[in-house]
Amino acid sequence: MQKSRNLLATYLHGVNNKGHQIFRPAFQNHQIRFKSTSTQSVNNSSDQQAVDQKEQIKKIFEKDSTFGLVKKLFIYKMMSSNLFINYSLGVMNMMYKIWGVRLTNFLINKTAGEVFTSGETIQSLIVDIEELSKRKIKGVANYVAEGLHSMDERQIQITLKDLTDSIMSITEGKDDGHLAIKLTALISIDIMTRLSKAQQVLLEDVMQLWTKEDPISIQEIKANLDKIGFKYSDDDVQWLFNKVKLADNSSQSLSQVERWANTHVLPLNPQDRHPVLLSFCKHLGVTDQDINHFDLFAKRVIEMTELSHKRNCKLYVDAEQTYMQKQIDSIATQLTQKFNRGDRTIIMNGFQQYLKITEKKIPLEIQSAKKLGYNLGIKLIRGAYMNEERRLAKQHDYESPIWDTIDDTHNNYNRNLKLVIENLNEQDRMLIGSHNVESVNIAKQLLRDLQKNDGRAYFGQLKAFSDQITGQLANEGFTVYKYLPYGPTEKVMPYLVRRGQESRQVLREQKYQNEFLKGEIKRRMSLSK
Repeated sequence: MQKSRNLLATYLHGVNNKGHQIFRPAFQNHQIRFKSTSTQSVNNSSDQQAVDQKEQIKKIFEKDSTFGLVKKLFIYKMMSSNLFINYSLGVMNMMYKIWGVRLTNFLINKTAGEVFTSGETIQSLIVDIEELSKRKIKGVANYVAEGLHSMDERQIQITLKDLTDSIMSITEGKDDGHLAIKLTALISIDIMTRLSKAQQVLLEDVMQLWTKEDPISIQEIKANLDKIGFKYSDDDVQWLFNKVKLADNSSQSLSQVERWANTHVLPLNPQDRHPVLLSFCKHLGVTDQDINHFDLFAKRVIEMTELSHKRNCKLYVDAEQTYMQKQIDSIATQLTQKFNRGDRTIIMNGFQQYLKITEKKIPLEIQSAKKLGYNLGIKLIRGAYMNEERRLAKQHDYESPIWDTIDDTHNNYNRNLKLVIENLNEQDRMLIGSHNVESVNIAKQLLRDLQKNDGRAYFGQLKAFSDQITGQLANEGFTVYKYLPYGPTEKVMPYLVRRGQESRQVLREQKYQNEFLKGEIKRRMSLSK
């Protein structure tokens, strides 16, 4: 308790437990100590800084009632506890069995659901978006739909309708809209995994994307196909080579950028497929039924994206586990190249910075956009499946794709953050998805220094997380969004708990927000006496 009080005093009053002056730029993680002086100017400066910080915190939470702040603080502390994160799913399932769906959902919606979600319907989502707009904060609609473990056409139809209705509703009377989509809610995880394996072999083993930065020749491609035992004709390989090659390439080799941009084991348009691609897929375990399901999936996704393009609604493609991500990247890349053109940037693909490979992916995506003439659409995030990725790597005895330490992840995030911002053109778009104060401050400074705080790069945090960061960004004139989960309570809350189980770093950042809540509650209580 004493430690919390000292920390609160540090943030609110600019002094530590020994009474030393501390200079702390608003909402930074690090502290820079001043040496004590006797000059009046330093004391006045420190006093003014403390007043400014109090006013900043007051402004951030001014729309919340005191009861609402106390309720939030209680729920935040409960949600961030290991006990809750580890056992809440089991407790919820038991409640659904004993009390039924209606009563259980009512209790959840009046407590955690009210804080962390935007309700169960599109209507409640719209109300939430309007309320946020009063605080100069925008919203990304996040319809909660978990990945399908097997094909379920009825569920897919429901999800597709909900997504389509959401696009129409959030853009009604608006200049634009923002919607997060999970591709495996429209096709089974099993099919996506098999396709991803085929995409990985084509991209990494045959085209040697990561192991050969120099151009690759057609003879090397043939040799790599021989290594995996795939039977082909010279015409087959020549077609593949020509498909990947850009029009201005007159050589007999493919650059790394060409391979990154144009290597797709299953083009979304069936007319762009050569029989060699279908044979390659089947060689690696993809079935005719898988391809038929994928064709229907691709048709639906393209139609949804065409509607989004017409309504100017950005689609934020969820990044998923690495065993599916290769095919998700392929789909998102094809959509990006088609729909991120001219004055529209519709597809925002997720790049997970806790993955070692993104150190190479981001530079290639920037080069590809410049070479092919499309607009960048990047959602820069840290990632949400760290524990699962490390467990699978250990279980199957391969190198973990995750950086070894959290500092490695932070460094990768900040390095790519800087690279993308420096290369953003006017029509490019970037969502800086971060609850990390250091990363946010780096981005703010870059946007100011490069004079790019004009909407091409904007910030995002989950609803009810890091509100002090969101509020400060809005107050300083930056564009900032909240990710707003909505949908049936029995789906949304388990989804949030599972994200919490995987993203404990976000929960640790939440403790930082709690200190600001405590300070504002104490300030109001002292004024009421």
